[in-house]
Amino acid sequence: MATLPNVFTPNNDGINDFFNVKVNLPVTYDLVILNRWGNVAFDWKGKLEKGQNNLWNGESKNGDKVSDGVYFYRIEFSQMEWVEKESFWVCTCDWEIITN
Repeated sequence: MATLPNVFTPNNDGINDFFNVKVNLPVTYDLVILNRWGNVAFDWKGKLEKGQNNLWNGESKNGDKVSDGVYFYRIEFSQMEWVEKESFWVCTCDWEIITN
């Protein structure tokens, strides 16, 4: 099971500054975040530990802040090899970056 965000505000106020994903067991993931025109704003693959994981701070890979607006993401999870495989699922949602 995973908890996924629907809004985050990377404005350095200490509240919702990261795109956080919380998982109840270690998993691997593949994350792609698209802007409203379908261009990739951010993508990353890796491993998540049990608990909360900060995946994105609202910057592109070259360190530039992305513009405010509506973004879409696709994240795929799979259990790591050393954990008994039980499920594989995909969640597609939309969210908006809100800054002050």
